Amino acid sequence: MNLCGNLLIRTAEIIAVGTEILMGQIINSNAAYLARELQNLGIDSHYQTVVGDNPDRLLDMLKLAMSRSDVVILTGGLGPTQDDITMEVAARAVGQNLLLDQEAVATIESYFLNRKRPMAKSNLKQALLPEHARSIPNYNGTAPGALIPKMDGEKCSCLLVLLPGPPNENQLMFTETVKPLLQEHATSVLDNTFIHMIDIGESDAAEILADLLDDTHTNPSLAPYASTGEVTFRLTEKRRNGQSGAAAQAMLEQVQQRLGTYIYEIGNRSLTEVVADLLISTAQSAAFVESCTAGQVTAELAKVAGVSAVLRGGLCAYQTPVKASVLGVESAVLASFGAISREAAVQMAEKGRALFEADYCVSVSGNAGPDASEGKAVGLVYIAVAAPEGTYAVEFHFRGNRQKIRDNATKQALNQLRKALLGQLSSDY
Repeated sequence: MNLCGNLLIRTAEIIAVGTEILMGQIINSNAAYLARELQNLGIDSHYQTVVGDNPDRLLDMLKLAMSRSDVVILTGGLGPTQDDITMEVAARAVGQNLLLDQEAVATIESYFLNRKRPMAKSNLKQALLPEHARSIPNYNGTAPGALIPKMDGEKCSCLLVLLPGPPNENQLMFTETVKPLLQEHATSVLDNTFIHMIDIGESDAAEILADLLDDTHTNPSLAPYASTGEVTFRLTEKRRNGQSGAAAQAMLEQVQQRLGTYIYEIGNRSLTEVVADLLISTAQSAAFVESCTAGQVTAELAKVAGVSAVLRGGLCAYQTPVKASVLGVESAVLASFGAISREAAVQMAEKGRALFEADYCVSVSGNAGPDASEGKAVGLVYIAVAAPEGTYAVEFHFRGNRQKIRDNATKQALNQLRKALLGQLSSDY
């Protein structure tokens, strides 16, 4: 049987089944995963719902979903216990009887046999599938999934996809069985391009791009996403297979013309990965001397595989005496200007570059709070970069709580190194 017939899949929605989700006992990570997958397939997903283990409410929700979406994906409620109701309710919704699927029985029995565990009779409930369903094999658990067509005469008007709740089961079953089927019946593809910026706020960037963000631009479309210390724009174009992406490319060029100075990546790399790739590709080494970030910058760069070839090391000089005794910052500088100063940051970077024998050394010294220190305001941070051509220092005033200030300082320390590697760094020193 051709499961979907000539069904064209344009829209899908997700229903998560489980009272434990409604009560906040577990996070609905399946919805986030499936939403991303649907988007990448070019399938619009306008609704996500959570329903508890109540058959009447689930049936009502399922009927509504089937009336407005081509595909309805249900997660959870496929276990062997009495409150696992999803398969039974789905069968009622499409008007099909539940039958014992012998292939599913064999798979469940094999699961327990291979683990040398006895199988409870209740597990056979998981092999009951609607009469026109196709089972989805589950290689990580006992509950098979199901593909269930809703038939209107000879025509399939909607496809139900039932998947178990555990993510390690859910995601494998979607990838291996469901995704290829959806691709076969999807009418379009969705292209996403991510434009990463730093040194500009979301509101400022949005104002410059206001005409590209208005309601007249629906395809392609541009949307901003703010995160700590940077801004990301997602450029999305939905197109039919075979169509070019010329419209999205034209919009991207407009963004580059207006905000190119602030763009550090067009793609999927983080700032950390961009900096690591720059160091590796240019065979330049780096080191870090940190005070208020306490090793956070070094640890962030160390997350990238292969960075050991260029990361010389890091020193946490948190207390002022350590800056003098271990690093060699002049006592006169510390006495005259304080540890939180442009002058101290410059010496920290220069002493660190010599200590680690690195091409570049970045220093961070500031006050993350919660109280003023040395008479310096909370959020005042100095970042210096000692480079082959000289030393640069920049003053920052970050806002937020202690960790947010440290996170912003970490982001800017990496950004200043990036700019130095590209020859774009200017200094107020």
